[in-house]
Amino acid sequence: MSGLATMTPGGAGPRPYYELSVLSVDVSCEIRVNDVPVLRLPSGRVETAFDVNPYVITGMNMLSLSVRAARGKAAMGRGSACAVTLGVRSRPGADDLTPAASLVFRAPEGTPAGFEESPGYGTAIPPFVRHAGLTATQPFQLDTPFLPWSWTSAPPIEATEATRAAVLAEYRHIWELLRARDVDALVRACGEQARDYQDAYGLPDLATANRKLGIARTLGDPEVAVEDFPEEVLTMELLGDRRLVQLVDAEGRSPLRLRVTTVENMVGRFNVVLCRDGGKWTIAR
Repeated sequence: MSGLATMTPGGAGPRPYYELSVLSVDVSCEIRVNDVPVLRLPSGRVETAFDVNPYVITGMNMLSLSVRAARGKAAMGRGSACAVTLGVRSRPGADDLTPAASLVFRAPEGTPAGFEESPGYGTAIPPFVRHAGLTATQPFQLDTPFLPWSWTSAPPIEATEATRAAVLAEYRHIWELLRARDVDALVRACGEQARDYQDAYGLPDLATANRKLGIARTLGDPEVAVEDFPEEVLTMELLGDRRLVQLVDAEGRSPLRLRVTTVENMVGRFNVVLCRDGGKWTIAR
């Protein structure tokens, strides 16, 4: 197993850095780790890397990549491509990256060639491809120092109209808390997420984890305004083996929009992924 895990699960202290690196050219793509979206890109050329510590688990993991023509285009462009690698460093910035899984998509001359070049790296299991070759998932093993995340024991969620109505009501409630700048209530709502983050980053206490979530900092900024709750129809997505749920707008993003009033067209999102915990909804990610 990859992972560099040498400490007692759940203990405080430095953590390995589980890094996702992405190079996307002229495609629209979505990347998931264990069936939870970690990045969605509409188009253009993007090269980035970031940690996915709160998403990986000990044992079998899944790295998924879905691609389609860039937004506003009917077909792939010449040289459209996307490459994704999940690797492990001993700490942020260390030069000891160990690749654990990789997916590579190519569309030379605008014709999708699929994932034939995906190297897989740390697993002998080949990727499995679906949706006409435009989605692939690479299984891989990790040995992490993390306890099971809070949501992994949550009950499965049924895709019903009653569920959708309940989730929409919860999103509206969270929007009301944002509008009221009720930091204390939002911190309580994110309690399980904060506990997971404390473990994911080896933080000394929950107060530090809450600062990392950044709720107080964001809502304490007088230049940040909460936009109206959208009237558009929102899509419900079941994630994480149906233990998680989120609502997204037509762009595939959170409908909870935060605008920086001093910068034209600068709009961020308050991301919310819910699970059921003891008969109530809680923010898991």
